Formats: sequence, structure tokens, C-alpha cells
Amino acid sequence: ESARELRAAMDRRFRDHVRRTIEAGVADGTFECSDPASSAVRLVALLDGLGVQGALGDPDVPEERMVELWLAAAASEVGLPPSRLVG
Repeated sequence: ESARELRAAMDRRFRDHVRRTIEAGVADGTFECSDPASSAVRLVALLDGLGVQGALGDPDVPEERMVELWLAAAASEVGLPPSRLVG
């Protein structure tokens, strides 16, 4: 496998994991989400972007802030108030 193929496979697996987690929450009534696949893509893309900012040492995105921002976005994607996931 080339590095590109390996990265693509890893991205797919992570998106699939996030999607399945959302679907399980919808199935058991914990989450509300009409399109888990799209939510997974958005959440993984946000995490990628925040990770770049963190890796570059952006003072506005320290690790704690990165986690807080991602969890708030995840809560929004699944119909929960941010306080259920953040701090």
C-alpha cells in the first residue's frame, strides 16, 4: 500500500467508527441525527483541522481547547446540549 492509500484507509475506518457510534446512539435514543454519515465526515474533518492547529502550536488552540471545541461540535451534531459532553 502506498502512503496515500494507507491514509485513506485509516480515514475511512475512523469515519466509519464515528458513524457507527452515532448510529448506535440514535438507535438507543441517546442521540438525534438524521444523517450520521455526514455528521461523521464533518466531525472527523474538524478534528483533522484542529489537530493541525495544535501541531503548529497555535496559541488559540491548546489541547484542552481543541477537545472542548470538538466535543461541543459533536454534541451539536447529535442533538445534545454541549454541557452533556463538555466540562
